[in-house]
Amino acid sequence: MISKYNYFLIIYICLNTNILAQTFTSPTAKKLKSQIEMILAHDLNADTSKRAGFIVGMIDGDSTWTFGFGRADRTLPNPPNPQHLFALGSASQIFVASLYQIAVEKGLLIPTNPVNTYLNSNQQFGAGNKITVQQLVQHTSGLPKLPPAFGLIEKDVSQPYLEYDCETFINDLKTLDTNHLQINQYQHSNLNYGLLGILLREIFKNHPASNTESQADWAMILKHNLFDIAKMAHTNVYMPEGDKILEIAGYNLAQKKVTPPACNCMTPALTSHTSMEDLLKFLKIHIGLENNDLATRFAKMQQQSIPTKIDKETHMAIGWHLKRENKRTEIVVTTGYSNGNAMFMAFVRNTKTGVIVLTNSKNGHSQLGYLILKMMNRQWKRRK
Repeated sequence: MISKYNYFLIIYICLNTNILAQTFTSPTAKKLKSQIEMILAHDLNADTSKRAGFIVGMIDGDSTWTFGFGRADRTLPNPPNPQHLFALGSASQIFVASLYQIAVEKGLLIPTNPVNTYLNSNQQFGAGNKITVQQLVQHTSGLPKLPPAFGLIEKDVSQPYLEYDCETFINDLKTLDTNHLQINQYQHSNLNYGLLGILLREIFKNHPASNTESQADWAMILKHNLFDIAKMAHTNVYMPEGDKILEIAGYNLAQKKVTPPACNCMTPALTSHTSMEDLLKFLKIHIGLENNDLATRFAKMQQQSIPTKIDKETHMAIGWHLKRENKRTEIVVTTGYSNGNAMFMAFVRNTKTGVIVLTNSKNGHSQLGYLILKMMNRQWKRRK
């Protein structure tokens, strides 16, 4: 007897018609939403009526679907929609890694060069002669997970990086004992991407994309070199006043509203805002569904990977983690969270499939995203 889970899986395979834009009224969309609800109820034992909201985005070739669940705001009945803006927190780092790859492809930096090569004289530090730029982007620089005496200068416990300015950050780097850094060993640290942001700001400040606009500001650097080219009109480091109406509420684990992260020097690593609509455009480029310069450059991000301590099947590429499920299926994935939002984004390049899950709760839905991608890839048996 065919289980309900496999029944909907068969329906999905049969009804996948590669239509450019799918709606809730199409038979395929209805069946896919039913399948997601089945996964939530039977695999994850999740009751969406009792939790904050989330939105699922799915890509299969030139077909795209989005499905909202729960509540965008717990005081209102509507689920999140593709235009709602989520605070990405540490998931912002995939944009930094993408900008890094753009700089590499433009010849603005050499990955194996020491970090100090691209810092001005006031920013250079002892370990910066040993650490390479690529080690920052792959979390193998040996930098600690947290700054020295972290928390002593904070004024708001919910915003620990707000008072942490770049002068303090650089001074902390200058105190590092280079003889005790575990360089070349994977250890995830936001400091890697905070420093990478300083470095990229220096590079693009000296090589502006526009002769008429200053690129000293990190938000402007991302806008001109990444977001404008990818047509991500509502993605930004800060929440513009005009977009605040679309800002999604964020909730902590106690289901209390929290404010998005605010940072000083750690802005590149932690404070981007984006929508499902924009992230689907971004993911299509990384999957290789867009035929443009960005797609060619981003494809190379998956080609250089190193082992991690997570497990023997998981490697760290440029900004992405690579997870091998079998000899033919490799998942490219990134996750992250802020005070009250979380993101899961993953794809299988060979089958041109991808999944994004954005939640307005720190709890996140990474397992849901994984199971949806597994379903789309026929339990990892799909080949194309």
